[in-house]
Amino acid sequence: MVYLAGIAGWLVLLQGLSDVSVLWNSQVPSAGSDWLTRLAVTVSVGLGLGVVLGAGRLLLRGRARAPVTA
Repeated sequence: MVYLAGIAGWLVLLQGLSDVSVLWNSQVPSAGSDWLTRLAVTVSVGLGLGVVLGAGRLLLRGRARAPVTA
């Protein structure tokens, strides 16, 4: 389940990063309002990064607690 969350977060992050140029350009190629486009990109980058980092932390924590079998 953690892998699925990490992959989904990675996809959301990549989608947001592909449009990150709207944050510093004055002309936004969008049919809607500029602030809504910038808000959507900011939320997708933040949400994607948070989910990826959280899934990575859960994976690392689970690996550290795994019992060693001989």
